[in-house]
Amino acid sequence: MMKKLSSSAATAVRWVNESIRALVAAIHRWFTRTPPGKRMGVLGAAIAVAAVVGFLVAETAVGAILQTRSQTMLANEFSGTLSKAAGASGSSDLSPLPVDPPKTGEAVAIIKIPSIGLEQVVVEGQDTESLQHGPGHVPGTSLPGQPGNAAVVGRRTTFGAPFRNLSALAAGEEINVTTVEGSATYKVTDVSWRSKGMFEPAKESTLTLVTSGPRLLATQDLVARAQLVGLPLPPTPQNPRTYESPRSGDTGMWAQVLVWFVIIALVAAAAFYTLRRRWVPPTVVWILSAPVVLASLVLALRALDTFLPATL
Repeated sequence: MMKKLSSSAATAVRWVNESIRALVAAIHRWFTRTPPGKRMGVLGAAIAVAAVVGFLVAETAVGAILQTRSQTMLANEFSGTLSKAAGASGSSDLSPLPVDPPKTGEAVAIIKIPSIGLEQVVVEGQDTESLQHGPGHVPGTSLPGQPGNAAVVGRRTTFGAPFRNLSALAAGEEINVTTVEGSATYKVTDVSWRSKGMFEPAKESTLTLVTSGPRLLATQDLVARAQLVGLPLPPTPQNPRTYESPRSGDTGMWAQVLVWFVIIALVAAAAFYTLRRRWVPPTVVWILSAPVVLASLVLALRALDTFLPATL
């Protein structure tokens, strides 16, 4: 069995190596036969289009894989927390209710909306990096199920797009949430495009779900509001209020992006030089370089994503 796997891996590596060599040879032939002026214009346009298309594919396809992995880990972690939680009624043999605000990125709730097939672990934080892992609870607003306005923001296109069908919600449909205090049910009251009052405190117990639109542009806020059914759960400490727009990004990750692309360039150059010199078999070069390049690309993607609107 292991011999078959090794043979298949070697065949795959050889095919990739030959394909890349053929592609490089074809580009070289085109490059030598094309006038310099036209050459640079076509190459620049091709690189720009490839970069944009590649980034969009990575944001949607690769982002979905990364978000699913994060959700699985968060669900396992939160199920353990729930099994030890006292619940709204309290119990002497279980953990007491929280006395400190949740940490950024920590699982705080599970939200389920049967009508649109949504079930996600909600994390603390509305920043772009937090929303790579799942919908985010807006700091400073109530937690779901508690008195006041509980706000949760989520992505509509990238990284799993958990709120992609938020516009399909209709009045009267149920939203179920589970926290360490217990479970609560909301009923949708309205869905609309708005940008004011989304995170403002409310006397009634409401749930505000926010994403962006149109898809891939994120120029507006799509807001779904719901009313709590029954009595609210006891309030717990919350983080300070933030006034960031749900569509705001973070441009402070340039250094990390640069580091990851430098690593990719150095590893790719070293692999290409080694292949040309034939110091080691191509299979060894690919096995050693591919994981480093792929890991660096994933980390670069996460860093680049923080520049974009958080609810994209």
